[in-house]
Amino acid sequence: MQKNENLMEVLILEKEKNFKLKMVVENINAMSSDASIDSASSTVQILLQCY
Repeated sequence: MQKNENLMEVLILEKEKNFKLKMVVENINAMSSDASIDSASSTVQILLQCY
């Protein structure tokens, strides 16, 4: 039973991580069409600090 609970916890954490990475990619795509790569890079650095 404990093993199943641990596995579920790992899966939930992975899902959250994937969601955050998706948001980072979406921000890069939005900024690359509107602003410089430097600005997008700064935003990515800030978002990655949320981990």
